[in-house]
Amino acid sequence: KLDYNNDGKLDTNDSTILTDVFLRKITCPIGKVCDVNQDGKSATISDVVKLTNIILGTAPVPDYSNLIPLSESISFRQQLASVLDAARRIVEQISFWLKGR
Repeated sequence: KLDYNNDGKLDTNDSTILTDVFLRKITCPIGKVCDVNQDGKSATISDVVKLTNIILGTAPVPDYSNLIPLSESISFRQQLASVLDAARRIVEQISFWLKGR
């Protein structure tokens, strides 16, 4: 699930791909796990550090057997709708607060 380029090994090429996902240059490859440290946030700098430690052999590979990759569990459209809904609620709260002043 971490071999992003499907070459059969974990190396700096995989780290480069995850870094590109973190930088939003590309999306997480389908069927792969970009939440390497399993904190619920996909492709953060912590995930890049964790993958680097796995590649260097200083951290074990986590068990991802029961994990559904984010790219397969929630569509981009659903994620965007959730973010926009949260932003709308924030604007409503600010507007309510400003009217009370």
